Amino acid sequence: MNHTAVFVKHILENARRFEWSLQGLGMLRLYLNPETRLHVWSGKHRVPGVTAIHDHPWGFTSTIISGSIVNYIYREAMSVQTRPFMKQRIQCGPDGCSQGEPESVALCVDSARRYWSGDSYTQAAPEIHETLFEDGTVSLIEKVGQGEYAHVFYPAGATWVSARPRQATWEEVIAITRNALRRMV
Repeated sequence: MNHTAVFVKHILENARRFEWSLQGLGMLRLYLNPETRLHVWSGKHRVPGVTAIHDHPWGFTSTIISGSIVNYIYREAMSVQTRPFMKQRIQCGPDGCSQGEPESVALCVDSARRYWSGDSYTQAAPEIHETLFEDGTVSLIEKVGQGEYAHVFYPAGATWVSARPRQATWEEVIAITRNALRRMV
């Protein structure tokens, strides 16, 4: 186990000592500093009906500490392969909310890649993506740059469901971190 993984394991073993939030995409998160946060993924804790297709107000590098994710990159395009979506601008963070009216767009998958323990990838702020994860996966995110707004993309005909973060309960923290620790080698 490398130094970063040992550090992360120590945090997970002492999870009650930290202030965690639960983000509606099914991710327990802990800010290690303003630019770095730890994500512990749990499908059971995903908000029903929430869309996982989005971009960011900042670029980032993600390192998978344990488990695996599949990162789908989408692009706006009109072709036979596209599906109709609504694009909603959102203000990010604890006071997050939708901004303005949604607009119709067409999206298609541009690429998909699976990342395993020890893998890292970098993504630019405007890249539209969706992260699918194995429960208990742990990733470390290092943000680059800063902005206030992002976009979410939800199927046309559906309504937008917020993934706004909230303080995690101790029961949620313990359940999610224990599951992650079982996966770590």
